[in-house]
Amino acid sequence: MSCKRPKSLAQVSYGRTQIRLVAMKLESGTIFLSHTASDKHFVEQGYEKLDASNTFYDIRTIEPGQSFIEAMKAGTTGKNLFVLFHSHNTKHTWVDYETRLADI
Repeated sequence: MSCKRPKSLAQVSYGRTQIRLVAMKLESGTIFLSHTASDKHFVEQGYEKLDASNTFYDIRTIEPGQSFIEAMKAGTTGKNLFVLFHSHNTKHTWVDYETRLADI
């Protein structure tokens, strides 16, 4: 996947955890946000800073009635940037399944 030079976009804080969001212009592909439901409020802050047209975020991307599993498979295949939001909540969640789909 080809990206232009990253540019600092914002700092997002959640408790003692901080991440610096970096803006990248993807020439093709999708940004897949992998996270546990317990961290959704943290991920939401990051999602709001990204281009929604090329970002896979479950509650904003998967349509009612669409297969959750098929949508995740589509979101993790091809030219994608897989972003893992890892915390103490991550163990034994859908994140394990998503990382296997992404072949990480």
